[in-house]
Amino acid sequence: MPDLVDTLVNERPSALQTSFLAHKLVAHRNVHDADARHLDTILRRNQRTVEPGTPLMELGSPHSEIHIILEGWALRRKIMPGGASQIVALHLPGDICEFNAVLGTASDTETIAVDRVRAGTISARALNELATHPRLSRALWLEAMASGSIQRQWFANIACANAASRMAHLLCELELRLDLMGASQTQRGGGRLFACPLTQMHLGNAAAMSVEHANRTLAQLRRQFGLVARNGQIEIGDLPALQAFCGFDGSYIALETNNRALAMAHN
Repeated sequence: MPDLVDTLVNERPSALQTSFLAHKLVAHRNVHDADARHLDTILRRNQRTVEPGTPLMELGSPHSEIHIILEGWALRRKIMPGGASQIVALHLPGDICEFNAVLGTASDTETIAVDRVRAGTISARALNELATHPRLSRALWLEAMASGSIQRQWFANIACANAASRMAHLLCELELRLDLMGASQTQRGGGRLFACPLTQMHLGNAAAMSVEHANRTLAQLRRQFGLVARNGQIEIGDLPALQAFCGFDGSYIALETNNRALAMAHN
């Protein structure tokens, strides 16, 4: 498989030199280029780098700013009284972490870097100033709504779907979210390829199953749909068949966007 890291960086629109979030908002949220440049200016002012396994947002700590993932992946997890933890969200490049953090409330979860993460921050004051950019402000709220939709879909899957369907749905979701940023590629045989630093333990936890169960489930999906996961990349050989298998409908991610997810939902 080709290395996606340099490819994805080079494919980002050079005219704007945008973050993944700005690229996504311009391409799918009807945000103007000038607004995207304004957003990137804000994100360049305050950035931080977090090493793998290190908290980006700590449990119980009050926050007065939101984090935008510029590079790398992070996971958000809930710690239970007995010490067990459950992944409740995955944050990809271009994602907003805990939009409600601008309210200054203490977080009841913690957000941990999966690989090396570079994040930009937007303070509550800067967020309020975006009211002078109504398209941009509305687009950010749509992103927050999409994040809530994703979490509700996760809860429904855990309650109602079997293990294979849960894992398949998670993989279809990750592929679509990355595709919205131009970070999923079509392969020669028609499959889809994307970078993914998650381990089987991460995937299993996010889909509410043990590592052993996740291993068996991924093996099943490999046999049925040509799923290949290695070297930090995932290839789905037959994405339409995988989507049909788990009943994947990407409209909960797309919301009002005019993109492949919405078109797929109407087919």
